[in-house]
Amino acid sequence: MENAQHGHGPVAFPWVYDPERNVFGFAEIGPIILHPFDERFERGPRATGLVVVSQIDSSIRYVSGGGYEFLTRDSFLGRYAVMYNGAFVTDFLFDARNQLGESFLNDTVALGQDGRWGLVGRDGEVVIPLVFEHIVHNNNVAFARHNGRYGILDIRDIR
Repeated sequence: MENAQHGHGPVAFPWVYDPERNVFGFAEIGPIILHPFDERFERGPRATGLVVVSQIDSSIRYVSGGGYEFLTRDSFLGRYAVMYNGAFVTDFLFDARNQLGESFLNDTVALGQDGRWGLVGRDGEVVIPLVFEHIVHNNNVAFARHNGRYGILDIRDIR
């Protein structure tokens, strides 16, 4: 199957997937090639470990003067799923992800839904409930805001 060239998205959303077209890729700076999802490990980038994937509509794109195709901002649908070692462990249930970088040391990722944040583990389970106004984690702690107050959570043993 021929690979269609598509473009890039914001650096905060490097892994992308279009479920309508079943194509998967890595959105670095510059044009990218999206591969059919079932060929992703043979021909495309490898999503190993814990990965957050941005849902896209790969039909929304523009062609540059050089003939390269790029995804536009409108291509990113604002929905996120969790993948672990190349397999989706959640659907596109989340509408926010940590923009400040992520720590996967505890095999968790900070995600939001309907304005509430928590941590999701590598099996797709919510390991810290989505009750916080925001949460950022690094190594063994999470910094969380709840009812306007900040606190620190010990997340060493949440897996």
